[in-house]
Amino acid sequence: MKKLIGRRVPALVVGAAGVLALAAAAGPCTVENGDHPLVRAYLSAEPVTPVWNPDISPPEPMWIQKVELPGGFVTVSARCCVGQGFVARFSDESSPRTMFTPGDYVYPSELRVALRERVVYGRASGLAGGITKVTKIFAYDLDRRRLVESVDVDPGLLPPVREPASPRPGR
Repeated sequence: MKKLIGRRVPALVVGAAGVLALAAAAGPCTVENGDHPLVRAYLSAEPVTPVWNPDISPPEPMWIQKVELPGGFVTVSARCCVGQGFVARFSDESSPRTMFTPGDYVYPSELRVALRERVVYGRASGLAGGITKVTKIFAYDLDRRRLVESVDVDPGLLPPVREPASPRPGR
């Protein structure tokens, strides 16, 4: 009996490692259908016009939008630079909330707001882990103050990213 168990353990370990390797190689599912509810909602929201972030060199885009809420307001923002994600600063809270962190080497590339629904949508693109090209979109509910959904999406489903209206400042 002991010999039989001894032979099965390595086989189970090798089998489990194989399944994990295949799952990692396949990666996350990417939405490739423009009829996906999050894609439709994202596209219907109003884009926030980006401006140049003067705090970094060379300047990169950033987005800032104030949204009125019952009994207060929230300022949503995103900065296209290392270590930054999408942030919400509610008028009744002392600390900012992170709405969405896209991941290593994946940076914010657009912020959209559906004012009537009070939902923020964001897009981030880059090389996940420095290896795989990804584009992610997400929805954040400002009333409930929580992430609703995020998906990897085929960038061909989305319009080109808006550039700031003014020319990029010099270094």
